[in-house]
Amino acid sequence: MKINKFLSLFNLRIEKNSHNQSFEGILKFLLLNLEIDTVLDIGANEGQFAKKLRNLGYKEKIISFEPLKKVFNLLGKNSSNDKKWQAMNIAIGDQDGETTINESNYSLSSSILPMSKLHLEAKENSNYIGKQKVSIKKIDTVIDSENLIKNNLFLKIDTQGFEYQVITGSIKNLKNIRAILCELTLVELYEGQKLWLDIVELLTANNFEIWSLEKGFQNSKNKQILQIDCIFLNKEFKQKL
Repeated sequence: MKINKFLSLFNLRIEKNSHNQSFEGILKFLLLNLEIDTVLDIGANEGQFAKKLRNLGYKEKIISFEPLKKVFNLLGKNSSNDKKWQAMNIAIGDQDGETTINESNYSLSSSILPMSKLHLEAKENSNYIGKQKVSIKKIDTVIDSENLIKNNLFLKIDTQGFEYQVITGSIKNLKNIRAILCELTLVELYEGQKLWLDIVELLTANNFEIWSLEKGFQNSKNKQILQIDCIFLNKEFKQKL
């Protein structure tokens, strides 16, 4: 007796837990079907996201942005043997010039914005340990200077409370960006930051829609979800899917 026939006697069935339905599977699907040839990796840290893209089979251009010098040195080492992975030692925001970034003891929590008490309670040993003056540019400026206007762009934003400023610094080119992966914060983790609804409204007003969600940073003490990762799709390119 075939296994499926046997299971049917008991009203049972086997279901595969398909990788295609995971957040990584959806990301891989979008990169392929949107014909992405350039990923702008904003808030790259040591290059964890770029490595994930390579593991997913993405072989095209990646430009990673990391402002902290010590972390950037690690990013440089990680990207050095990949000819299509470029690293830039700058912050990204809504202006061109200089700014100051607060360096956290936990480098992934470093931010231009002051850290809130809630963040310090939710993530132990994430206190700021110093400040660095860094160069900052708008994505609109980078797209012009790197001659990316005709590229098929994917924007990844993980900037610890500074995501809204990154998007407003991309306004001129949002119509050309095919999808955006953005960290959304549900409660204030950095003082003065824009929360999830502000970002959703901004991108919705610019022809994007929510495509996929994944749980992110969670308070280990009371289990509250503090951040989520959200993929937004530019509706102009929806017919490709």
